[in-house]
Amino acid sequence: MRSLNHLLLCLGVAVAGCASSSSDTPSHTNGNGVNDVKLACEARNTWTAPTSSTCLSCLSLVSIALCECQEENPLASRCNAQALAKRDQPDCSTELSDCVSACGSDCTCADACFNSHAACKSASAALEGCVVEVCADSCK
Repeated sequence: MRSLNHLLLCLGVAVAGCASSSSDTPSHTNGNGVNDVKLACEARNTWTAPTSSTCLSCLSLVSIALCECQEENPLASRCNAQALAKRDQPDCSTELSDCVSACGSDCTCADACFNSHAACKSASAALEGCVVEVCADSCK
């Protein structure tokens, strides 16, 4: 009798777990991908369609806050948590962003901009790693 009760309990837990795990709503979170500024830059440099409408759409959607009109879009807001963390990082300045932008596709240069800016580098690595991971299929 005890093993039958144990079996029914296990079966009930398994069925409840299966019933509650399915969802049609896309996940709007993502990990940090490569989590490295230089590696994310190098990955972007391999993209063959970085100016395509599909790629630009992905790049514009992944970091912004989720709005009702984009709830069903699987790309929307996937890297928003990382974007907010970078935005709120006092070590990330306009001057630092300008330095990275001036480097263009030179990943060693972009990485060097973060010398003496460890906190911003960490936040940027998370954001860039996430964006590269989410948008890779749209931009290759």
